[in-house]
Amino acid sequence: MTHDPDPDLVAALGESPLVELRVKGSRFLARIHPAHDRDDLGRALARERSEFPDATHHCFGARLLTEDRSDDDGEPGGTAGPPILRVLEGADVRGVCCIVTRYFGGTKLGTGGLIRAYGDAAREAIAVAPRSTSWRTLALEVAVDFADLGTVEGILRKHDAVILGVRRRFEPEPVLILTIKESRAPMVMESLRDGTSGRARIDLL
Repeated sequence: MTHDPDPDLVAALGESPLVELRVKGSRFLARIHPAHDRDDLGRALARERSEFPDATHHCFGARLLTEDRSDDDGEPGGTAGPPILRVLEGADVRGVCCIVTRYFGGTKLGTGGLIRAYGDAAREAIAVAPRSTSWRTLALEVAVDFADLGTVEGILRKHDAVILGVRRRFEPEPVLILTIKESRAPMVMESLRDGTSGRARIDLL
């Protein structure tokens, strides 16, 4: 029996060593970079362009935290950036980019050859990149009356699998700071409101 992947689990890759693929004289140099946003992507590109200033192309695919991006950097449309991006999508990672730098070797590879070369280079970089996982989370502040505290604690125990952390303070009233898997937060909030007949005061942090 297979289980659906947890929608709040985020896989990420750390920076990889530089890998090299040679195809008909052309050199394809690929490296994975962490990249949460466009600023991170720009810094990664600037680094590769500085390290290999005489290269023919610097192509990339990027799965940033909130968007996907790719660029063929002068290669025929769709033959470089999109194949790299598809490899990242297949690896189911976020917050990363893969930059593939090409030194042209004198022999044209054709559309299919370019797609394979850029995709293979990205796969090799992913294979040697360190992998990590984290959770998409939300933080909630829950203020309750002392009379409802036992009920609230019971609700939290019931949702233990989706609550990743709880901090408590009791002066001047009970306040609980919850770290919850993002997609499950509405369910937990509804349970807290129902269990306390709406008396729990819930704020998103």
